[in-house]
Amino acid sequence: MRKVNFHDDFEIIHKRITECPINNISLDLFQFIYIVSGQGTYIINESSTLFKDGDLFLITPNDSHTFKMDRECELVVLKFQKKYIEDYSWKSINHIECLLYYSSNIVGSVLNNDKDKYVLKSLINAILEVNTDTDSYNEDILRNLINAIIVITARNLSAVKPDTINSTSGSKIVKILNFIQANIYNPAQLRSAVISEKFGISESYLGIYFKKQCGETLQEYINKTRLRLIKHRLKFSDCRINEIVDEFGFTDESHVNKFFRKHVGSSMVSFRKDFNIAQKQLENK
Repeated sequence: MRKVNFHDDFEIIHKRITECPINNISLDLFQFIYIVSGQGTYIINESSTLFKDGDLFLITPNDSHTFKMDRECELVVLKFQKKYIEDYSWKSINHIECLLYYSSNIVGSVLNNDKDKYVLKSLINAILEVNTDTDSYNEDILRNLINAIIVITARNLSAVKPDTINSTSGSKIVKILNFIQANIYNPAQLRSAVISEKFGISESYLGIYFKKQCGETLQEYINKTRLRLIKHRLKFSDCRINEIVDEFGFTDESHVNKFFRKHVGSSMVSFRKDFNIAQKQLENK
């Protein structure tokens, strides 16, 4: 069984297969692949992980991927162009396309929230149901269902925690990390004095506690998080340097460039230029 429905700016594929028809081919579009049933190995950009029922994978433009299936698998594939993400008004999420691109750093399923897994299954079932009908406004319903999946994915990607944090970690460190993620654009809220007061930890102990829980200092984690977002702005958006200055609360362009060069070893302009050249070379292969 293979059912394909084409729409103006997205495509829905529902199929059962025993062998992946794609072998490490990269496409210039976003793809969600939801595992309705089946198991095997998922390979993306030469890294691999096992997959199972309920997993959701996000393939970004120019990622190469394939599946090695242990038995027949039922998949739902949602495809959409970069323009689909760029044109939609995402009211509460800054630069959602940058968050989605971060999935390239994650080998496994992009969902880590059990409640979201339940919601996603319902959304997928709704998409399959609506996609078989020819009723009025189905296109708009499908678009809203896909948008809900995009937002759920962005929420899970924004909540990525250090490898040392897992289900057995204390709730306080998880709350601190969530607070940092929520205030990453507001440096005044990321000062140790503010975090200490908010979470009832002495400022002198906060640094010791954070490093013990996360394996890195508080400032290292904040810098790494800001740097990751800035890199994605430079790679996947048209943001000017002065806009990044304002967004992340730097004092001026000199300040943000000094921060970037210290951690990356090049200027922001050079980083963006080198990335664009590399992308064009990939496209011309």
